[in-house]
Amino acid sequence: EKNGAGRGALHCAALAGHHRMISLLLELKADPSARDKHGKLPYELAKDKEDRDAFRRFAAAEPDLWDYEACKIPSALTAEMAEEREKKAAERKEKEKARRKEQEKRKKEREREKKKREEEEAEANKTLAAENVLTEREKRALAAERRMMGGAPSGVKCSFCQTEVKGRPFERLTYRYCSTQCVTKHRQQLGA
Repeated sequence: EKNGAGRGALHCAALAGHHRMISLLLELKADPSARDKHGKLPYELAKDKEDRDAFRRFAAAEPDLWDYEACKIPSALTAEMAEEREKKAAERKEKEKARRKEQEKRKKEREREKKKREEEEAEANKTLAAENVLTEREKRALAAERRMMGGAPSGVKCSFCQTEVKGRPFERLTYRYCSTQCVTKHRQQLGA
């Protein structure tokens, strides 16, 4: 029997996506070449691969029962073909799994390298900061040294040898000297 759209039970099973019902109806000799009011064949209404494969498996089991080309059912699907297809699908799945695993491995390696670079940069920054601290200390020490060795007010002469004092003068009492030798000699001269 057909419904209002001219569809039989095989049309309805294919449209609903019930591959087991399709197989059962085909075994009960439902006509796969029957068209509905829109000119559609049951195979054309099949929703997914499993439903289409039910038609193809039946064509392999009963190759002479119907004109499968007229039913637009492509090549029959034998058990060997199905097994080969499953084998290829399993191989593809394994390759995909291996590819994903390799991608994950590369991702982890990149993350490790990135972390290592960050740690090295942090260590370099610490070292640089320590160098800057030492450099800053050195700068302060040099500045203090310059202040100490900084020139005496211009025009200061040694109280003993009368040469102009370069750098900071040595002082004793109210006298200024250019060297310790001048201090010693002047003290002996003064007799103090």
